[in-house]
Amino acid sequence: MRRLVLTEELLALPELIQRLGERVDALIEAHARAEERLSRTEERLGGVEERLSRTEERLDRLEGIVQELAEAQRRTEMRVEELAEDRRKLSGAGVPGPYLVYAYGIRADAGAEKAARTFQIGLITGQGEVVSPGSLLPPVDESMEGCE
Repeated sequence: MRRLVLTEELLALPELIQRLGERVDALIEAHARAEERLSRTEERLGGVEERLSRTEERLDRLEGIVQELAEAQRRTEMRVEELAEDRRKLSGAGVPGPYLVYAYGIRADAGAEKAARTFQIGLITGQGEVVSPGSLLPPVDESMEGCE
């Protein structure tokens, strides 16, 4: 009886080995697919890292620009306060306005002319008026209180 059982087990060995081989082949294919997915994932991760690096660089540049703008705003506010004080002084000295605002230069370049036109102020050189002021600056009144 024991020989009969052993014989049947021995006869079943080729089928077991074949199934084992099929399973090994399936594992090899699954491993190859996993390696392929891993490679694609690593490629995508490399692209994400590159985009992240570019985004961080842009963020750094934007932070610098924001700081420059904040500084420019601070300087502008200081200049507005100075101008308001100058207008108060003129008013206190008996020159209440309205004012025609001019800039003077011995020689004015094209940039000065363009700036004068942009800010609607006059530009005078030793040879006379180059740009006429755009409008009168109103006299000092209560509206200046917010400029302090």
